[in-house]
Amino acid sequence: MPEASDVGDLSRPHSHYVSDADHVVQFARDSNEQPHVDGGSVPRGERRIRQAYIDHAGRPTGVWESDGRTDVHSGNDQIAYFPEGPAKAKWKLVQRAEVAANRSWSDAAQEFRSLRDEWKAAGTADRSTESALWPRFRAAQDAHFAARSAAWHQNQAAKASLVREAEHLAASSDTRSAGERMRALGEEWKRIGPCDKADSDRLWAAFNAARTKLRTRRDAEFEERKRQWAANKSKKESLVRQMNMLRHSSDFRAAKEQARSLTDQWKASGPCDRADNDRLWNDFSASKTRVFEAARVAGEQRKAEAARRAWNKVQRLEEQLRSIESRIYQTQANYSRALSARSPSMRNPNWHTIVANQQRRQSDIAARLSSLHEKRSDVQRRLIEARSRANSF
Repeated sequence: MPEASDVGDLSRPHSHYVSDADHVVQFARDSNEQPHVDGGSVPRGERRIRQAYIDHAGRPTGVWESDGRTDVHSGNDQIAYFPEGPAKAKWKLVQRAEVAANRSWSDAAQEFRSLRDEWKAAGTADRSTESALWPRFRAAQDAHFAARSAAWHQNQAAKASLVREAEHLAASSDTRSAGERMRALGEEWKRIGPCDKADSDRLWAAFNAARTKLRTRRDAEFEERKRQWAANKSKKESLVRQMNMLRHSSDFRAAKEQARSLTDQWKASGPCDRADNDRLWNDFSASKTRVFEAARVAGEQRKAEAARRAWNKVQRLEEQLRSIESRIYQTQANYSRALSARSPSMRNPNWHTIVANQQRRQSDIAARLSSLHEKRSDVQRRLIEARSRANSF
């Protein structure tokens, strides 16, 4: 910023133009008389401060009201004054524009649209005022548009990133997970701010095309899945019917093997609609439970019958053993009598016949006794085995 000495004789009661950060402003030394843009001067009236702030060049600035005019001071220097009319109106628009330029561009967008319309409607001030205020107004606008351009560029990059991810998802083999992620990308797209309309339309068309492609693939897969599920449902219904028939089987050992085979077929039958799958599985599982329950009951009945037969066999063998032992006792008694039989007199003409008969009788009884001992041993062995089997139930 130029020093006061650079602007000539500051004691002269007229306005000066100086360059201040590329903005042209009116400059005059504070004095008892108010300089005017046409080179004249008017007496200063009673002044009342209205506003103090830091201007666009970083200078402490005060705004004073006096007799319907607005005076602007920086330190001891009066840098501008604006009478009522276009000059004062545009000065206020400049102030609003510089404040709005420091706000978020999205919040200030409507404000700048209003400011441009108001600037046009304010009319034309004198040339020096226009030369001082328009650059500041335009600089505020440029700052706003620069912020908007930067934000639009950032938003464009963010949307382009979403488009790339969406196009990758559109070719994904896992359409279910891709669909969930695509919905999340749609929500992210809504949260991203605007960008240049041409870029926005182009990116949205690419993003929407990727969504449409994924949706078309998901719909096709869904239709194929519906057809496959219908076929799987038919298989499961057939398995349920077969399992129901096994309940009436007389060969429960074979029925259980068949039930296990049907269960393996169920596992390999593939999915169907959840409601149908749950209903059919409940029917299948209940029928399988009934088959195995019937097999269990039949098995217990067979086991009980086998145990009954085993104990009956034990009883028969015990009776047989008692009978053999009784016969052995009688045979031993007979053998003892045969051995103790009196021999005939040798004078008896039938002595040889009688002795031969006695010896044959003794031999027959001994043979029967030996046979009975063998039978008793066999029955004892069989009885031990029968008792062992009976006790196993």
